[in-house]
Amino acid sequence: MRIVATAAAVLIAACAGSAAAQDRPAAYTNAEACLEANVDAAVAASSGAADAAEFLLGYLCAGPVAAATRYEVNSGLLASGKGMVEGFLTLMPATAEMSDMPDFDAMTDEEIDAWLQEEEAAAAEAVAAVAAAEGTTTFGLDPADGSTPGAPPQDPFEGITVDPVTGDIVTGDNPLGPMIVTLMDYMEATGRMMSNTPPVFLREHAARLIVRRRR
Repeated sequence: MRIVATAAAVLIAACAGSAAAQDRPAAYTNAEACLEANVDAAVAASSGAADAAEFLLGYLCAGPVAAATRYEVNSGLLASGKGMVEGFLTLMPATAEMSDMPDFDAMTDEEIDAWLQEEEAAAAEAVAAVAAAEGTTTFGLDPADGSTPGAPPQDPFEGITVDPVTGDIVTGDNPLGPMIVTLMDYMEATGRMMSNTPPVFLREHAARLIVRRRR
């Protein structure tokens, strides 16, 4: 059963969270402070509001904005990964087999999309098989035959956080077994695909600052 691959296939789903709904990390406040400190220079060096916004976000404050983007993307991926693994550990049979992840860097967007569709189908089949099985020992569920359920494994994401300043994923003392290594490889590849656009709240903040300065 391809538990690792299936869990990784849906990590992307939680990356649309709102910055206002979570604590304000330093990556966010640093980026906002940079925009406020450099907006005058951006307006002075640009011919229009759109040019000023691009110069401000992409050049004058490229570093702080990139850190805020990484924080938003990685926080969403990590939260999604934790949720998916918790769900699979609840349903996963004790004899479930782990599978290797593909090399996402060597795949085209079309190949990644096809792989995601295959893994989503495999996930549906796996959940249906567990629900239909009788007497199968599963984590967190009492077997139908009354035998003792298997002990749940350790949370593979334990100790893994997102640095509030740089936005990077921090592994801490986590031993990084095969499951978490493959998941983090997927998270890194997905994060690169999603990190080209600054968070919406920063783009809106930059726009308001520029409009105010141009009046």
